Amino acid sequence: MDNYYTSVALFEELEDRKTLACGTMWSNRLPKEICELKEKCVKELEREEFLYRQKGRLTCVTWRDRKPVSFLATIPTSEADSTVVQRSVKVNGRWVKKDFARPGVVDLYNNYMGGVDVSDQRAVAYARLMKGVVWYYKVFFYMVEVCVSNAQILQTKSQEHTTMRSFDFRKNLITQLVQGRCFRKDTGLPQLPVPLPDIRFNRDHFHYLVTNETRSTCKVHVQRVKTVYSCAICGVRMCPDPCFKRFHTMQDYFLDDATCDGPRRLKEGRGRPFQRGRRRTLQS
Repeated sequence: MDNYYTSVALFEELEDRKTLACGTMWSNRLPKEICELKEKCVKELEREEFLYRQKGRLTCVTWRDRKPVSFLATIPTSEADSTVVQRSVKVNGRWVKKDFARPGVVDLYNNYMGGVDVSDQRAVAYARLMKGVVWYYKVFFYMVEVCVSNAQILQTKSQEHTTMRSFDFRKNLITQLVQGRCFRKDTGLPQLPVPLPDIRFNRDHFHYLVTNETRSTCKVHVQRVKTVYSCAICGVRMCPDPCFKRFHTMQDYFLDDATCDGPRRLKEGRGRPFQRGRRRTLQS
């Protein structure tokens, strides 16, 4: 555990419950002569040197790397358990690797610590920036971020997973949740659906025709053809045959039907096609 939870009283209680513990320690939670930064024995420590203090099964270790850091542990450890670690130091104006001694309790802490910190880091990496006095909004969005982080972890543990960055995973998740729908409620403006090309090819939805009370222009016909049918999933007006099949199976689904008597409309479905003699008729 980290220094927020580590205390002598807690470790003694855990030891009585036969639970071993190890964690970093704040200097104000131990006697000054052990890990107080202003004490002479701590200030005189050179890099890689450390102090051991023990009371029963409680062991306190103050080790100086770049700065002094203190550990408290009930896990069996001793001065003989020290290991060697490499650090970059500047010698004669050049950076070189040098070996330094490190207490064994530090290796235990580094091996088993980090789960909570990594989870918090994942949750706040793409967190929603917000300010407000409503405290539960922040709690709600934090829980959403934790759920997304846990979902990505479960996805990486699946049998058919692909290596994916957190940013790409979130983009795919948002795309699947939105599914081309528009949730904006702008006053005075009609709600337009977000165009999503692949929703018409998505076989997870059951596409079927529904009848509307009004007639509107078929999106598949190049000519201006009115129809009362539309797809219940896509919300697009189209004729039953062959427009329905073309729209859901073909990338270029436009149909130029010469048998239709209606005038040709623009391919994008916008504007009004030019009709010869219209201006002359209006003037007359």
